[in-house]
Amino acid sequence: MVKNTGRPIQLSLIIPLYNVSDRISSTLNDIANQSFKEFEVILVDDCSEDDSLDMALDFFTSCGIQVRFLRNQVNQGASFSRNRGMELASSSYMVFFDADDRMGKTFLEDLFLEGEKTSADLVFCGFAVKEELSGRKRSYLPHFSPKNKDIKNLCINEYLKGKRWLNASNIMYRSDLLRENEIFFTEGCRFAEDREVILKALYHSRKIGFVPEILSIYIQHPDQSTRKMKKDVSKYAHGVGVYLRLMRYFKDREEYVTSRKILRQIVNYELPNAYLKMVCSFAEMHDRVRFMKSLEAASIRKSLRSSWKCLYYKPEVSLKALMFYFFPEKLFRSYAKSDFP
Repeated sequence: MVKNTGRPIQLSLIIPLYNVSDRISSTLNDIANQSFKEFEVILVDDCSEDDSLDMALDFFTSCGIQVRFLRNQVNQGASFSRNRGMELASSSYMVFFDADDRMGKTFLEDLFLEGEKTSADLVFCGFAVKEELSGRKRSYLPHFSPKNKDIKNLCINEYLKGKRWLNASNIMYRSDLLRENEIFFTEGCRFAEDREVILKALYHSRKIGFVPEILSIYIQHPDQSTRKMKKDVSKYAHGVGVYLRLMRYFKDREEYVTSRKILRQIVNYELPNAYLKMVCSFAEMHDRVRFMKSLEAASIRKSLRSSWKCLYYKPEVSLKALMFYFFPEKLFRSYAKSDFP
């Protein structure tokens, strides 16, 4: 731990580390150049085989940034590491950030000031996804009407229709929101784990704040963990698991209107979509045995029957479900001949 600078710590920046020594330098510089200074960095090393942790510790020490760190005894994944970071944080706000992503100079300041000004439990900003090799960039920046005072319900509705304005690295949470509602990352989940936390946090937030600027950049590169999972069909099984857990979570709260709305949207769109992604991945991998077993699975067939209700805003999901029911061989062939994404 570096010497305390005497500045009050208002925000904890939690960063899981795993073999990022060749990519972390830009992120470290972004953190050091933040206009906001009242923060600490919590590093959780997940059994890296390189010098990621030493690089980060040396850098922050030289910059005078307050830093604490943990080492996992065995490799546990990002969800476990983020939970350990949460346990160590003692500040009013938390931000989870990946060690190979980028942040704008005013990222922490703008989120913090918006949180303080509006007393929001959750504040997010716009973000971009940048492909490292091609340089192509996609921006995600919602445009709220000045007349729209209910950002919370708008975010929930649009998030559950596939508009992912929020991700793991563009949100600041009020610490009490997560702790009082026992919101944690599901350990062992290796895909879409942030969606579970985000949806629960949106649901429990009394107020949502928004900074209308792109201040976070998610970098896509060939050797990141999600890309390495692309030929691992269990990736999509993890996605199904996320929505099955969320269904149970909101069924326990069905007495509330918002909870019922969320539950309906998961049943009608998110879960059927997750099942279809898993089934189509079997075809892409030319795994006919698993594909045919999916056709016979009662739970999958029951779930896909609900997908017609999202025909208006996500017709591709409804149409794909129809192919699954009535033209399964055609569905298999159409995905088997495509390159696996």
